[in-house]
Amino acid sequence: LALSNAGAKNLTTGGTVTGATFTQTGGTVSVNENVDVTGSSTLADVGSISATKNLRLTAAATGGTITAMNNASTGTLENAGTGTLTVTTLSGNAGTINQSGGSTGKVAFTNNVTNGGTIQTATGTLDFQGTGAQTNTGGTVTVTGAGFAEVAGDIATSPGTLTFNSASTVTYDGGTQTIAPVTYGTLVAGGSAAKTAS
Repeated sequence: LALSNAGAKNLTTGGTVTGATFTQTGGTVSVNENVDVTGSSTLADVGSISATKNLRLTAAATGGTITAMNNASTGTLENAGTGTLTVTTLSGNAGTINQSGGSTGKVAFTNNVTNGGTIQTATGTLDFQGTGAQTNTGGTVTVTGAGFAEVAGDIATSPGTLTFNSASTVTYDGGTQTIAPVTYGTLVAGGSAAKTAS
C-alpha cells in the first residue's frame, strides 16, 4: 500500500487493511480502521488513530519508521514484531504506543517526546533517544514485565506517571541527567556524564 502526494489520506471504517509494506511520502494519514503491516512501513506523518483502532506491525514485520506523529485520538500504535519501530518526532500522543513483540522488539523515539497517553512494553525496549526533557503531561510510561527502558535525557514523574516492574531494567544512557524518583527493578547509570538522583 503506497500513499503519495501532499493531500491528506483517510483510511475509513469497513474492515482491516493488511499490507506487506505500507509507505506514505506526503500529506497526513488518518487511521480510522485497523491496519496490519506484515513486512515494513515507512510513514511520513500519522495524524490520528481512532479510538479502538490499531496501526500494527504484526509479529512477522521487520520494523518501520514514522517521521512525524501527533495522535490526538485514543487508538493504538503497536509493534508486535521483533524489529525496531522508529518514531522521529512524537509531538503528541493521547492513545497507546505498545511494544508488544518479543525481547528483541523496540520502539525508539529519536527526538524529545510529548506524551499524554500511554507508552508501554512488557518484554521489549522503549528507547527515548532525545537528550532534553521528555514531556509526559498526564501520560504514562510503563514497563510491565522484564522489559527495558533507555533514557538519554530527563523524564519527569509529575504530572505524568512512570512505572517499572521489579523485573525491568531502566538505563540512563545520556550525558548529564537527573534520575527520576520512582521505584526501579534494575537501575543502570550509564552514558557519558554525571547522574543526579532527584
